[in-house]
Amino acid sequence: MVRRPDLLGAASRLPRVDLSAFPTRALLRWDLAVRLFLSLAIPLVVGVALGDVGEVSIAATMAAALVSFGTLGPDLSSRPWQAVTALGVPLAIVLGVASSRLASGGVVVVFLLFTAFGAFARAGFVAQLSWFPVATAGMLAALLIGPEASLGQVAVGAALGAVLAVVLSIVIPLLLRPPTLTLPAQALQVDTDRLHRMVRHPSWHDWAYPLVLGVVSAALLVVFDALTGGFKPYWAVLAFVSVLAPTAAETRRSAWETITSTVAGVALAALVLALDLRPPATAVTIAVLGTIGALLLLRQGFASKALITPLPVVLATATPGTDAAFALPVRLGEYVVGAALGVVVVVLTDWADRQVTTASTQETAIVG
Repeated sequence: MVRRPDLLGAASRLPRVDLSAFPTRALLRWDLAVRLFLSLAIPLVVGVALGDVGEVSIAATMAAALVSFGTLGPDLSSRPWQAVTALGVPLAIVLGVASSRLASGGVVVVFLLFTAFGAFARAGFVAQLSWFPVATAGMLAALLIGPEASLGQVAVGAALGAVLAVVLSIVIPLLLRPPTLTLPAQALQVDTDRLHRMVRHPSWHDWAYPLVLGVVSAALLVVFDALTGGFKPYWAVLAFVSVLAPTAAETRRSAWETITSTVAGVALAALVLALDLRPPATAVTIAVLGTIGALLLLRQGFASKALITPLPVVLATATPGTDAAFALPVRLGEYVVGAALGVVVVVLTDWADRQVTTASTQETAIVG
């Protein structure tokens, strides 16, 4: 019997969780929204109080927010996989900053992190959920924190941020009862045996999909960076991996939702910037919008993405030397291209999988 290669890889094995079956009270993630808000607010407030919103504060904010995203709650991730996120995020931030000192080092790190993301995705929903913040942290650190940054201060800030997120994940549920999600049993299964086999006995059909994710993610950075004169196009990569779904049809629907919600979010960010508020008022406004978006994270995908989008957009326009009139359309453009490329990758792998399946079936029939 000829073994059929699985070209679709992770996408074909992600368990389907019917979110519509969950009660509304379980989907309004008060605990997650509070943890995210505090993860963003505490490091910044401490930095302002000390008169130094510098590398330590920025790294701590990034790490705390991403670790919080990777630990949605006890129903969605067990302690070992929470540890993957809590330890992996600060290490990835340090690796990303260190790579920025090398020519094309950031691109290499993005290739490695998102190839690993594809491998973890093949192990199941929880593994993917745990590794995505790690890959994101390494990419953002490589692209957004300059090579002149102190590696020691970044490491301290990232470690403090991860510890803050872990503490909040323990304390907040004691103060606010977290919702209980009735998940299908297979949603929490992680195929660690498969991960071990991929490392010890790698085969092309195990690594084809992860390598596609790594190569395309790195290529997006190279191409967009060249087209925009060094604008650090991390949104293209996030859009690319965010829209991937088990089937081509589901990926198209996911891409359509993420593109339209991002358009709405960029328009909302433009409105906030047009108000010309003072920096503290702008920070509070986008933080409140992001908190509401996190609150709706599992209930209303379109509204959640639209409300979270102004946070990274406004932060991108606030970087030194960035023109808002240039930043907004570039961010939107790269997001649309990344999402569309995600659709193309899944459609092509789906087509290739059908072709290989047909050929294997015919060969088996001839042998039989």
